[in-house]
Amino acid sequence: MLQGGYIYWSGLFRLPSKTIKALESLFASFLWSEPDGKSKMHLVSWKRICKPKFEGGMDIKRIKDMNKAKKFKLIWHIASGKDNLWMDWVKKTYLQVDSIRTVKSTSSCSWVWRAILMHRQQFSEKFIIKVGNGGFGRLWLDPWHLEGILGLKYGSSIIVECGFPKVAVIQVFIEDGTGCLRPFYSLMKLRKHGILFSQFRALLVLPLICVNGCPPLLAHFL
Repeated sequence: MLQGGYIYWSGLFRLPSKTIKALESLFASFLWSEPDGKSKMHLVSWKRICKPKFEGGMDIKRIKDMNKAKKFKLIWHIASGKDNLWMDWVKKTYLQVDSIRTVKSTSSCSWVWRAILMHRQQFSEKFIIKVGNGGFGRLWLDPWHLEGILGLKYGSSIIVECGFPKVAVIQVFIEDGTGCLRPFYSLMKLRKHGILFSQFRALLVLPLICVNGCPPLLAHFL
């Protein structure tokens, strides 16, 4: 009853701290109120009440934490390529030539989108994704390489010189179903930027656990 309303709204809005404090004050008053509606002394702090049951709390989720969790969920849907109407809109509006990790927040973006981007760095520090056969991870826009996000580290010139589009997937480097590198002459140009060909080969043929029958490129994606 206490959580139902704000769990829904927390997925849509980033509530101000003042609003969160006022709402949680109402929740606490509800728990400690008399049958006639009069408030009485709060015997336990709201922070302690919100702790998990095994820590002595009531396992009530704090609004600030739920707000953050909802944003993480949206970022996860974007990063994992979830197929739904909202994702189609996000891709068409913001990610046609970019990724969730590299797209910039501008004043023309919706406030919901800016709120999502505010949490992406913390998201990246907490989550790990397996790429599979490289058909989803972005070659220049995702941190799949030891050097991090190649498009950010080495600039747009590396994208132009290598001849692969900015939104190219990692799979362009490997032969279908083999896990071996394609013989692209443009790969050699990476040496100009200090990226060794051997680094690509080592990452692309790592003997890791297969995902859906496809040779995975690496285990640590974010």
